[in-house]
Formats: sequence, C-alpha cells, structure tokens
Amino acid sequence: MHRVVGAQDSVDPAELENWERAWISERLTQFRRMLTSTLGPHLQLFPHSTWAEYLTARIRTIESNLEMASRPRGAG
Repeated sequence: MHRVVGAQDSVDPAELENWERAWISERLTQFRRMLTSTLGPHLQLFPHSTWAEYLTARIRTIESNLEMASRPRGAG
C-alpha cells in the first residue's frame, strides 16, 4: 500500500478514514479562504467578469464535493 505522508500507521480503516476526512476538511478551509480573499474582491471590482464567475462556479462545485467527503459517515 502506498503510504500517505502524515497518515497514521494504523491499519484500522475507520482511523484512516478519520485522518482522510480531517485532511479533506483542511483543504476545504483553504478553498473557502481563496474564494473570499481572491475571487470575492475580483468580482467586486469586475462584477461581470466571465473568468471570475466561471472560476467561482468551478470552485463552488469542488467545495461542495469536499464538504460531502469531509462529513462523518452517516451525517446528512
């Protein structure tokens, strides 16, 4: 099995899944910061920017997927 940098040495699938969800949650926070600190100001300056609207839509899709993946199993 390929070792994930920073992953625990556990072979317990539940522990590994918890580590993966925490990692994904960190990436979700990074995406959200990028949206508010970079694309938000761009859209304020150029409200009809096709590029910023396109990028925002794509990142929102990724954000939604990361949010679903970061939730504990069975969470709505």
